[in-house]
Amino acid sequence: MPDFTPPPPEYSILGIKLVHLVAGAIGGAIRGLSRPGESIWRRILSTAIGAIVAGYGTPVAAPIVAAQFASTGITAETAAGLCGFLLGVTGMSIVEGAIAWVKRRFDAAS
Repeated sequence: MPDFTPPPPEYSILGIKLVHLVAGAIGGAIRGLSRPGESIWRRILSTAIGAIVAGYGTPVAAPIVAAQFASTGITAETAAGLCGFLLGVTGMSIVEGAIAWVKRRFDAAS
């Protein structure tokens, strides 16, 4: 019988894959470091928000990216790391934009 090595387990926290959280946290940290003059708390917040956005957004974004690059052989699993990182980098901007949109909606309603 040939040797069989089972694949490594996929670790998760609250149903979110750890690899997505790490990729997003790295992206968020790079975003925080690329903005000189921001406080350490804002950089920490950028890292945390990047991880959260990537954790929840990567399962949605990775199949879309894989479908766009299907001719190159990229699968959703291979696109997940890139998607997590990019969502982490843009996570703080996504949250800031969503907050601004909600504020405009409530200001227009009142």
